Amino acid sequence: MYKNFFNFFLSISQRFSVFILLAAILLASASLIYSSNNLTINTSTTDMLSKDLEFRKNYENLKSNFPSLSNNILIVITGETPDLSEDVAKQLSTFLKKEKDLFSFVFDAKNDPFFLQNGLLYLDTDELEDLSDNLARFQPFLASLSSDASLGNFFKILNRAVENKSIPEKDLTRVFSSMMKTLYQNIPMSWQSLMNENFADSQSNLNYHFIIAKPKTDFSTLQPAAAAIQKIREISNDILFLKPFPENSVSIRLTGGIVLEQEEMDSALEGAIKAGIVSLFLVGILIFFAYRSFRLVIASIFFLITALSLTFAYATFFVGQLNLISIAFVILFIGIGIDLAIQFCLKYKEETVAGRRNARALENTVKNIGLAMAISSIAACIGFLSFVPTAYVGLAELGIIAGGSMVIAFFTSILLLPAFLKIFPLKSSDGKESQNSITLTLIQFGYRRCRLVIIFTIFLSLIFTFVVLPKLEFDFDPMNLKDPETESYITATELMKNSDDPYYTINFVSDDLDQAKQVSSDLEKLPTVKKAISINDLLTSDQENKIQIIDEMKLFLSPILGSQRMHKLESKVLSPQKEINHFIGYLDSTGSKENKLLADSLRYFVTDAYLLRDLEFLLLDSFHGRLERIRASLEAKPFTIEDLPQMVRDRNQGKDGNYLVTVYPSKDLSTLGNLKEFVREVRKVVPSATDNAVLLLEAGKEVTKAFVMAGSIAFVAIVILLLLMFRNLIDTVLVLIPLVVAMIYSGAIAVFLGLNLNFANIIALPLLFSLG
Repeated sequence: MYKNFFNFFLSISQRFSVFILLAAILLASASLIYSSNNLTINTSTTDMLSKDLEFRKNYENLKSNFPSLSNNILIVITGETPDLSEDVAKQLSTFLKKEKDLFSFVFDAKNDPFFLQNGLLYLDTDELEDLSDNLARFQPFLASLSSDASLGNFFKILNRAVENKSIPEKDLTRVFSSMMKTLYQNIPMSWQSLMNENFADSQSNLNYHFIIAKPKTDFSTLQPAAAAIQKIREISNDILFLKPFPENSVSIRLTGGIVLEQEEMDSALEGAIKAGIVSLFLVGILIFFAYRSFRLVIASIFFLITALSLTFAYATFFVGQLNLISIAFVILFIGIGIDLAIQFCLKYKEETVAGRRNARALENTVKNIGLAMAISSIAACIGFLSFVPTAYVGLAELGIIAGGSMVIAFFTSILLLPAFLKIFPLKSSDGKESQNSITLTLIQFGYRRCRLVIIFTIFLSLIFTFVVLPKLEFDFDPMNLKDPETESYITATELMKNSDDPYYTINFVSDDLDQAKQVSSDLEKLPTVKKAISINDLLTSDQENKIQIIDEMKLFLSPILGSQRMHKLESKVLSPQKEINHFIGYLDSTGSKENKLLADSLRYFVTDAYLLRDLEFLLLDSFHGRLERIRASLEAKPFTIEDLPQMVRDRNQGKDGNYLVTVYPSKDLSTLGNLKEFVREVRKVVPSATDNAVLLLEAGKEVTKAFVMAGSIAFVAIVILLLLMFRNLIDTVLVLIPLVVAMIYSGAIAVFLGLNLNFANIIALPLLFSLG
């Protein structure tokens, strides 16, 4: 019966060979055009799991109730000084807020009027008192400079301070050290660090400045936020280009979920294209050495490209998108699909070398190899389709696409290859029969030393199973699937490393503030919880006492608050030499090595009027900006939740009027045991808790279930197929043993290479049964 089936397709390919080739070219071209216009790529690792899963439903409910939490761009400004970060961020956010067509909102917390006014209330009382004491010591210096922020007056104040000792020696040392750092690095001096010595002693992450921007997305395109991201980069480049400071002193980088997904999509597309080209090239070399015939190589590549193009159209119509796993079908198809061409072409070449005419050679080829091609296609199809019933959508989509591709490849091969070789036949003189001596030697060795080979294989398998395979770990963090070379990934991992708060957290929704406060209190008693934060925690404690301290600061800083900027950079640039030289004389007289270096640096600037202008910029450019921030912060007033910025309220209060609570772990969640314990303890208190820590754990569980199910289905289906073929249990077992051994050896090799299983590469395990 099957012979009639193959004879039918052979007769069609021979009678309409020219039409079939032309139709193949047209269909392949149309398929590529259709796919390029309609096929999308979804790089979300969350969407690779079914939305019907309970934890996915909880997460989707959270996103819909708090839309400002998702699809945001995090703009990270990093400066050599906190002053630089703040000033660049202020300029950038000002420009971005004007782009209302591209952004739903742009929020710069540090430069927001509410936090500028009330920022001091977020300090601990002790920190606020320390700041007050520090500003009180610097008050004479600041008052004199604020009325005339010229270079000459700056050094005049310093000369007066060292002569009269009106500034404590410790504070003067800080000023000198800051000046030396400024002149050495050619970066504007940080007046924020001078006014608050806690900044000078703090960690470097104080120089980070964050802006949150929500782009208006267009999900009908491959890059939904491309326009917004491009605009941010354009404005950032303009700001950095126009700023008169060294190029590397400030950086503006983008990260956040939507940026990670876009860069991952770009990387995935680029990787797929490169891998596809390399695969085709390597396959071309392989089959050339196998065939020793350019004609057969062209036939195989033509078949492969045609079938791959048709598969793209099939994927577009039946699935509509690729994900980070299903995009691998291209490479899988090239590797598996070429096997059909190799089987056909090698048998065809064998027939032509034997002296048979082309028609007879094709007939014998189809008759002898057609069934083997069908069975290998069915086996591969079974392996891929075993993914479809799982809740792992990313894998199921790969199963649909790759499983269908095997059907397409089979029917394309039995139609296209005979048609091609009918028009461009291979003559018996085109190739010479060759013996594969290496393969023959290996077969003969295995046969002659069968006992030794079996014992050695069993011995290695046992060692790998009980010693090596237990070291094979599953990497459950989807961040590790991202391209580590992209800006968004590098920035995100840097922030995770430098932040005091973990990246993976749990969120839940509370009906009212009292409930949120009570549940947060209960959670913070758990050993696995570091803290639980809600909008309640944005209301600072001890506001009245802090405002009293701020009012006292306002009194002694009143000379500064009432002064106006009297100086412009264009005036008095030639007058400071006398004061600078006097100060240099003092530095030389101290005998200090550090002061001598500062004096030498200042001598360089005194020699030229333009250099004096540069010196004035370096020392005084950020002064007035910090002064304005102090003025704003001394107007702090008691506030309630209703006084918080709308953006803050939207991120903490949902559309349904309920409140968000974020729970931070006390342990490192990169350890699976810690992750399980954290999620389990929190969900005992709040069963509906969700967000990335829960997704991380539950996704790992679902992926494990998916591969157990897919592996079981593939194994059972292949066993049934083998039994139907051989009708003999012993032969079936003999076929399965090498597959099991191959799986054991593959896992061991992964351990030796330092590779972990992850959400993507674990697909190889079920496929070993079908492809092997």
